[in-house]
Amino acid sequence: MPHVVRRATEVQKLLEQDATGLHAYEAPQLVCPLKFQLIRSAAALKKSEIDTCLGLVEQTSGHVYRASSIGWHPRKKKEEMMDKEMIYLLVRQGDLEWPLPSNNGRILGFVSFMFTYDDPPYEDREVVYMYEIHLHERLRGRGLGSNLIKFVEHAARYCGISKVMLTVFTANEGAKALYEKLGYTEDICSPTDRIMRNKVVKPDFLIMSKEIAYAL
Repeated sequence: MPHVVRRATEVQKLLEQDATGLHAYEAPQLVCPLKFQLIRSAAALKKSEIDTCLGLVEQTSGHVYRASSIGWHPRKKKEEMMDKEMIYLLVRQGDLEWPLPSNNGRILGFVSFMFTYDDPPYEDREVVYMYEIHLHERLRGRGLGSNLIKFVEHAARYCGISKVMLTVFTANEGAKALYEKLGYTEDICSPTDRIMRNKVVKPDFLIMSKEIAYAL
Protein backbone atom coordinates (compact mmCIF):
# COMPACT_ATOMS: atom_id res chain seq x y z
CA MET A 1 0.00 0.00 0.00
CA PRO A 2 1.46 3.41 -0.96
CA HIS A 3 2.85 5.42 1.94
CA VAL A 4 0.34 8.27 1.56
CA VAL A 5 -2.63 5.91 1.33
CA ARG A 6 -1.49 4.00 4.41
CA ARG A 7 -1.22 7.16 6.46
CA ALA A 8 -4.62 8.40 5.31
CA THR A 9 -6.04 5.06 6.43
CA GLU A 10 -4.47 5.55 9.87
CA VAL A 11 -6.00 9.04 10.09
CA GLN A 12 -9.41 7.53 9.28
CA LYS A 13 -8.96 5.15 12.23
CA LEU A 14 -8.22 8.10 14.51
CA LEU A 15 -11.44 9.79 13.45
CA GLU A 16 -13.43 6.63 14.11
CA GLN A 17 -11.78 6.26 17.53
CA ASP A 18 -12.69 9.89 18.33
CA ALA A 19 -9.16 10.61 19.46
CA THR A 20 -9.80 14.32 20.07
CA GLY A 21 -13.46 14.39 21.12
CA LEU A 22 -15.03 15.57 17.87
CA HIS A 23 -18.00 13.27 18.38
CA ALA A 24 -19.24 15.61 21.12
CA TYR A 25 -20.26 17.99 18.32
CA GLU A 26 -22.53 15.31 16.86
CA ALA A 27 -24.96 15.23 19.80
CA PRO A 28 -28.50 15.56 18.36
CA GLN A 29 -29.62 17.95 21.12
CA LEU A 30 -27.18 20.63 19.97
CA VAL A 31 -28.48 23.68 18.12
CA CYS A 32 -26.38 22.65 15.12
CA PRO A 33 -25.28 19.02 15.40
CA LEU A 34 -22.43 18.10 13.11
CA LYS A 35 -20.81 15.10 11.53
CA PHE A 36 -17.28 14.63 10.25
CA GLN A 37 -16.11 13.00 7.06
CA LEU A 38 -12.51 12.24 6.16
CA ILE A 39 -11.59 12.53 2.49
CA ARG A 40 -8.32 10.66 2.07
CA SER A 41 -7.35 12.48 -1.12
CA ALA A 42 -8.56 15.72 -2.67
CA ALA A 43 -8.94 13.74 -5.88
CA ALA A 44 -11.93 12.01 -4.26
CA LEU A 45 -13.81 15.27 -3.67
CA LYS A 46 -16.84 15.92 -5.81
CA LYS A 47 -16.88 19.13 -7.83
CA SER A 48 -19.67 20.51 -5.62
CA GLU A 49 -17.62 19.72 -2.51
CA ILE A 50 -14.42 21.43 -3.65
CA ASP A 51 -16.46 24.40 -4.87
CA THR A 52 -18.11 24.66 -1.44
CA CYS A 53 -14.72 24.49 0.29
CA LEU A 54 -13.33 27.15 -2.03
CA GLY A 55 -16.38 29.29 -1.26
CA LEU A 56 -15.67 28.99 2.47
CA VAL A 57 -12.09 30.13 1.90
CA GLU A 58 -13.35 33.21 0.06
CA GLN A 59 -16.03 33.95 2.67
CA THR A 60 -13.65 33.74 5.62
CA SER A 61 -10.37 34.94 4.10
CA GLY A 62 -11.04 36.42 0.67
CA HIS A 63 -10.70 39.97 1.98
CA VAL A 64 -7.29 39.15 3.48
CA TYR A 65 -6.07 37.64 0.21
CA ARG A 66 -7.26 40.68 -1.76
CA ALA A 67 -5.53 43.08 0.63
CA SER A 68 -2.22 41.23 0.28
CA SER A 69 0.37 41.19 -2.49
CA ILE A 70 -0.73 37.61 -3.24
CA GLY A 71 -4.23 38.63 -4.30
CA TRP A 72 -7.28 36.40 -4.67
CA HIS A 73 -7.08 34.00 -7.61
CA PRO A 74 -9.81 31.34 -7.34
CA ARG A 75 -8.49 29.11 -10.13
CA LYS A 76 -4.95 29.01 -8.71
CA LYS A 77 -6.28 28.43 -5.19
CA LYS A 78 -8.49 25.61 -6.39
CA GLU A 79 -5.53 23.94 -8.10
CA GLU A 80 -3.61 24.07 -4.81
CA MET A 81 -6.55 22.66 -2.90
CA MET A 82 -6.93 19.79 -5.39
CA ASP A 83 -3.46 18.31 -4.79
CA LYS A 84 -4.09 14.56 -4.72
CA GLU A 85 -2.02 14.15 -1.54
CA MET A 86 -4.17 16.66 0.37
CA ILE A 87 -6.35 15.12 3.08
CA TYR A 88 -9.63 16.80 4.04
CA LEU A 89 -11.68 16.54 7.19
CA LEU A 90 -15.08 17.93 6.23
CA VAL A 91 -17.44 19.35 8.84
CA ARG A 92 -20.98 18.64 7.72
CA GLN A 93 -24.31 19.72 9.09
CA GLY A 94 -25.83 16.80 10.94
CA ASP A 95 -29.49 17.83 11.06
CA LEU A 96 -31.99 18.08 8.20
CA GLU A 97 -32.45 21.85 8.05
CA TRP A 98 -30.82 21.90 4.63
CA PRO A 99 -31.07 18.32 3.36
CA LEU A 100 -29.08 17.41 0.27
CA PRO A 101 -29.79 14.61 -2.25
CA SER A 102 -26.56 12.90 -1.15
CA ASN A 103 -27.76 12.86 2.48
CA ASN A 104 -24.24 13.82 3.49
CA GLY A 105 -25.24 17.20 4.91
CA ARG A 106 -24.15 20.68 3.96
CA ILE A 107 -20.42 21.41 4.34
CA LEU A 108 -19.99 24.05 7.05
CA GLY A 109 -16.25 23.85 7.45
CA PHE A 110 -13.10 21.87 6.79
CA VAL A 111 -9.46 21.44 7.62
CA SER A 112 -6.99 20.25 4.99
CA PHE A 113 -3.49 18.94 5.60
CA MET A 114 -0.71 16.97 3.95
CA PHE A 115 2.13 14.68 4.96
CA THR A 116 5.14 16.36 3.37
CA TYR A 117 8.62 17.71 4.13
CA ASP A 118 10.00 20.74 5.92
CA ASP A 119 11.47 23.73 4.14
CA PRO A 120 15.24 24.22 3.64
CA PRO A 121 17.55 23.74 5.40
CA TYR A 122 15.55 20.89 6.95
CA GLU A 123 14.00 19.46 3.77
CA ASP A 124 14.75 15.88 4.84
CA ARG A 125 12.47 16.15 7.86
CA GLU A 126 8.89 14.91 7.56
CA VAL A 127 6.16 17.25 8.77
CA VAL A 128 2.42 17.62 8.59
CA TYR A 129 1.47 20.88 6.87
CA MET A 130 -1.96 22.26 7.67
CA TYR A 131 -3.05 24.21 4.60
CA GLU A 132 -6.55 25.43 5.40
CA ILE A 133 -8.97 25.61 8.28
CA HIS A 134 -12.27 27.42 7.70
CA LEU A 135 -15.60 27.38 9.51
CA HIS A 136 -18.99 28.87 8.75
CA GLU A 137 -19.71 31.77 11.11
CA ARG A 138 -22.46 29.81 12.89
CA LEU A 139 -19.83 27.32 14.13
CA ARG A 140 -17.45 29.82 15.66
CA GLY A 141 -17.03 30.24 19.39
CA ARG A 142 -17.59 26.54 20.10
CA GLY A 143 -13.95 25.49 20.32
CA LEU A 144 -14.29 23.53 17.10
CA GLY A 145 -11.38 25.24 15.34
CA SER A 146 -9.02 24.34 18.18
CA ASN A 147 -10.24 20.76 18.18
CA LEU A 148 -9.74 20.41 14.42
CA ILE A 149 -6.17 21.65 14.82
CA LYS A 150 -5.63 19.18 17.65
CA PHE A 151 -6.93 16.41 15.40
CA VAL A 152 -4.28 17.26 12.80
CA GLU A 153 -1.63 17.29 15.53
CA HIS A 154 -2.84 13.93 16.78
CA ALA A 155 -2.65 12.53 13.25
CA ALA A 156 0.97 13.69 13.00
CA ARG A 157 1.82 12.22 16.39
CA TYR A 158 0.16 8.91 15.58
CA CYS A 159 2.19 8.63 12.36
CA GLY A 160 5.48 9.35 14.13
CA ILE A 161 5.86 12.95 12.95
CA SER A 162 6.92 15.55 15.49
CA LYS A 163 6.26 18.85 13.69
CA VAL A 164 3.14 20.56 12.36
CA MET A 165 3.43 23.65 10.15
CA LEU A 166 1.00 26.21 8.77
CA THR A 167 0.85 29.56 7.01
CA VAL A 168 -1.09 32.54 8.31
CA PHE A 169 -1.55 36.05 6.94
CA THR A 170 -0.04 38.67 9.23
CA ALA A 171 -3.27 40.66 8.85
CA ASN A 172 -5.31 37.74 10.22
CA GLU A 173 -4.72 38.62 13.85
CA GLY A 174 -7.49 36.38 15.17
CA ALA A 175 -6.08 33.25 13.53
CA LYS A 176 -2.53 34.13 14.56
CA ALA A 177 -3.64 34.61 18.17
CA LEU A 178 -5.38 31.21 18.13
CA TYR A 179 -2.29 29.45 16.78
CA GLU A 180 -0.10 31.13 19.37
CA LYS A 181 -2.50 30.05 22.11
CA LEU A 182 -2.17 26.47 20.88
CA GLY A 183 1.62 26.63 21.03
CA TYR A 184 2.62 27.66 17.49
CA THR A 185 5.54 30.02 16.98
CA GLU A 186 7.16 31.65 13.97
CA ASP A 187 9.20 29.07 12.08
CA ILE A 188 12.82 29.61 11.11
CA CYS A 189 11.84 29.43 7.42
CA SER A 190 9.22 32.18 7.75
CA PRO A 191 9.89 35.17 5.45
CA THR A 192 11.64 38.12 7.06
CA ASP A 193 11.27 41.88 6.68
CA ARG A 194 12.83 43.40 3.55
CA ILE A 195 14.50 46.78 3.39
CA MET A 196 13.66 48.60 0.15
CA ARG A 197 14.65 52.20 -0.53
CA ASN A 198 15.12 52.94 3.13
CA LYS A 199 11.80 51.47 4.18
CA VAL A 200 10.92 48.19 5.80
CA VAL A 201 8.50 45.94 3.91
CA LYS A 202 6.92 43.37 6.16
CA PRO A 203 5.84 40.00 4.71
CA ASP A 204 2.17 39.32 4.05
CA PHE A 205 2.31 36.00 5.81
CA LEU A 206 4.12 34.00 8.47
CA ILE A 207 5.03 30.35 8.58
CA MET A 208 4.34 28.98 12.02
CA SER A 209 5.14 25.60 13.48
CA LYS A 210 4.79 23.48 16.59
CA GLU A 211 6.96 20.69 17.92
CA ILE A 212 4.91 17.84 19.29
CA ALA A 213 5.82 14.67 21.14
CA TYR A 214 4.94 11.65 19.04
CA ALA A 215 4.05 8.08 19.87
CA LEU A 216 6.77 5.50 19.31
